Amino acid sequence: EHEAMEKLARDGGFEKIVSSYVGRECSLYEAGASITTGGGEGMEWHRDGIEGECTVLLSLSDVSEDQGQLGVIPGSHLDAKLDKLEDAELTYETTEEDDKKALWYAYRAGCPIVID
Repeated sequence: EHEAMEKLARDGGFEKIVSSYVGRECSLYEAGASITTGGGEGMEWHRDGIEGECTVLLSLSDVSEDQGQLGVIPGSHLDAKLDKLEDAELTYETTEEDDKKALWYAYRAGCPIVID
């Protein structure tokens, strides 16, 4: 469906990056694009996939604070508060304590980030 994105993902070595990260051979399941600009409202806390899946983020330009940094709540993947939705996206109901633990990352163009 997204031939250009799949070509970028395959030629970009994402399978090799993820295989090295998890310690076994992995294959590309899906490729997509997200366009972000400054001043957006952001996303609710969520998890990108189910057990055994991971996401590779690769920005084509630097991502700054005003564009919506990547947020991570350490240990949230261990919590059973994840609810599966129809579109297979998993939401995470945060507490005030979770929000205080959140770590925020701005990232540079061309530097892949692996999230599992």
